[in-house]
Amino acid sequence: MLMGIEYNNIKDIFEFNFTSNSEECIIEFVDLPLEPVLLDDVEGMSNVYYFGYEFLNNDNASSKIRTKFLHELRFNNNFTTQENKELFIKTALSKLKKSLEITINDIGIIIYPRSRSSLNEYILKLFYSITNSKSKSFEVIKSLPEQIKFNWEDFKINELESIINGRPRYTEIQKNQQIEKINQLLEEIHTLDYFSIAENVRTNKYKSFFSNYFYFDSPELQKHFNEMKNNGDKILILDDVSTTGATLKEIIKIIRFFNKTSDIILFTLIGKKAII
Repeated sequence: MLMGIEYNNIKDIFEFNFTSNSEECIIEFVDLPLEPVLLDDVEGMSNVYYFGYEFLNNDNASSKIRTKFLHELRFNNNFTTQENKELFIKTALSKLKKSLEITINDIGIIIYPRSRSSLNEYILKLFYSITNSKSKSFEVIKSLPEQIKFNWEDFKINELESIINGRPRYTEIQKNQQIEKINQLLEEIHTLDYFSIAENVRTNKYKSFFSNYFYFDSPELQKHFNEMKNNGDKILILDDVSTTGATLKEIIKIIRFFNKTSDIILFTLIGKKAII
């Protein structure tokens, strides 16, 4: 099956076509298995990441159009029909189910980040309806903006002191400029009412160094983590979109604080192979 999503500039709408695609598509979906991407974590374990759709690398899928589509998908319940939205998500989830080399019963818990939109809850609802999974689900809660931290030590080692083609990436003046820029960004973040790594940290190279913007607030979840250490169950992380992988890696980091051994599977509705 081929399908595509086009942006109609004249009508200012996104048009879903579930029977064919065209050169005007910003997203297309070919009936092939989802390709897994390996994400290493702090414990040295490789976690398997799947995504349902990827924006096409063409002029139709400009940065502006991608941002508009993601905003409409998350916050505008009328940007397409309910049937289109449900089929869009169900198609991706059905492919996830087929692509997993495990049975759904091997998944012990499902974790998803809290968001201002209801899209993650909707994805989770459709996941349950497609898979008949009995796994319990838990939210990862957003920290208050003033609690957001920046890992200066890792930034210094992996960015400021990095070498490109045998030469330092930054001069001393440029290093100080980078530090000043990040300090200003942190000050701005700490005054916000709500923090989003995607919206509030626009420079991709900074994103992986921000931390402490999620936490678990469930004694029951910690109990499940402890039980899973010995029973071989896996953890599934569901999220709507990943552009840099920063959110996924932060959630993995939190999970590994409680559970260092269970396999983690990640799925986002929209993503890409090249994430940090």
